[in-house]
Amino acid sequence: MTTGRVRGRKYLILSILGFLISSSTFFLVPFASFEKGGIAQKLAYTIGIAFWIGILAAVIFTMLLSSLRSKEEKKEKNKRKSHSKIGLVKFFSNKIAKTFDIIFMVSLAGQVIVLIIGAHIMVEVTILFLLVFSFEMHCIFNGKNYSYIIKHKENNK
Repeated sequence: MTTGRVRGRKYLILSILGFLISSSTFFLVPFASFEKGGIAQKLAYTIGIAFWIGILAAVIFTMLLSSLRSKEEKKEKNKRKSHSKIGLVKFFSNKIAKTFDIIFMVSLAGQVIVLIIGAHIMVEVTILFLLVFSFEMHCIFNGKNYSYIIKHKENNK
């Protein structure tokens, strides 16, 4: 595997990690408060900072991966250029994507139910985490960048 492809896999992993950090901050929200002061207030600010740093890191690494993919496609003289849809509008394109697509659909239904009938705060937070994280993973694993990495992995076997 060339260094570009190794770097691409690292960018993918770091992007996923950024989204995981961002989504995981939802679990701390019930313990934070801007009104209470003290540790609860510090936690509230920390949650916001961690959420946005996670999102920002994930987007930056996704953009780096996309740029790397584009450059490598140009080097290969468009042999493998991806003309597929973006990951946002594509579903069930591989095994991992299927898993996250199903989690996304189930958690979306769960979120609607929770909004209608209500639930314990930790149930709400867990469903929100699953909804957001599975949506982000849906976009990644159904997307062009992941498809490109997998095709190269299969071609190098």
